[in-house]
Amino acid sequence: METVRYRPGEAIRWLQIESARLKDEPGPVMGQTVGESVRGVAGALFNMGRSAFAELAHLRTSASEYMLLEDRLEIVHGKSIRAVPFDSIKSIEMKGDRVTLRLEKGVIAIKPFAYIVAGPLKVPIGWNRNGMEVHYHLLIEELSARCGVEVVAV
Repeated sequence: METVRYRPGEAIRWLQIESARLKDEPGPVMGQTVGESVRGVAGALFNMGRSAFAELAHLRTSASEYMLLEDRLEIVHGKSIRAVPFDSIKSIEMKGDRVTLRLEKGVIAIKPFAYIVAGPLKVPIGWNRNGMEVHYHLLIEELSARCGVEVVAV
């Protein structure tokens, strides 16, 4: 069986673009009064915080992936790699978009890195599967097939 890499989809790139945009916004303008100056500085600090948060989220997700190997799932978060043999997965439970893998010893949660929101619609971003954009739930379906455990909705 081929090794399959699931990385957060291209939508995560928008976090990087937004953090760069927020950094480039003009700095505070000193107003006529102390109150106007304080509001300007507070607004700039708020934008710097949003920019840092967006950049941190992008870095965290860029360094994350799920690898399906012949006999195991490897979960990569930054420098941390956790190997989970397929035969140790006893059940796969799905509640909404959150998936819980019940193992012989412990549990693992798989959840979307981010959502695309359009009005009342909230959709998890998909995956980049070996270079091709795919739906979020494909990872769960392929994992289920490889370990021979049915997905149960709870």
